[in-house]
Amino acid sequence: MKIRDPRLYEKIRSFLTDHMLKLRKKSTNTVDSYKYTINLYLEFICERYGKCLADIELNDFEQSNIMVF
Repeated sequence: MKIRDPRLYEKIRSFLTDHMLKLRKKSTNTVDSYKYTINLYLEFICERYGKCLADIELNDFEQSNIMVF
């Protein structure tokens, strides 16, 4: 399975590990909560638009989708 937008998954990883853990000094429990919510959002996008996980792109993280979620 080839990921259409590998930058998206790199940004998510960087947000969780670099930003939340290192810069913001959040607990692993907080990071796990964010990770869980991001995974729920990815499932939401898959179901709403009939996409497989590999087809989700950065532009799926737009305000209107987030508000509906």
